[in-house]
Amino acid sequence: MRHNTLLLATIGLAAAAPASAQTSVTLTGISLNSCVLSVSLGGQMVADASGTTMRSDTGTGARSATLAVTALGVSPTITFATPTLAAPSGFTADSVQYAYRVNGTGQSRAFGTASATATTRLIDVVAIDGLITSATGFPEGTYTETVQVTCGQ
Repeated sequence: MRHNTLLLATIGLAAAAPASAQTSVTLTGISLNSCVLSVSLGGQMVADASGTTMRSDTGTGARSATLAVTALGVSPTITFATPTLAAPSGFTADSVQYAYRVNGTGQSRAFGTASATATTRLIDVVAIDGLITSATGFPEGTYTETVQVTCGQ
């Protein structure tokens, strides 16, 4: 019987002793960089009184195009490509330019032809204007200026 009592006493001591444990905890973060551009309102260019300039920033019926930026992750950067023009057959413009204004950051650019880059907030609105000049005027037809805008992060 002595043997059984000793065994029970040893088991009791082992259960009462504090246990030591170690584990690792892992924390993971994911950054999803995403940017969506949507044209809220298309622009409208009108000819000025001299008939040598067509623009969207001034004149009766003129309006800027409005681009909405919605992004996740870090602050987005938008890039404006050099503008292109679709016009009646045989027409050649003296210049095709664009300008922009970023509502949230206050960045803007006066009319120009070269590509440009601007930063925006995660949710922002950008106004884009077009300007076409022609010393010989504008023959009847439709004139469409296009500025490709790309969002990156």
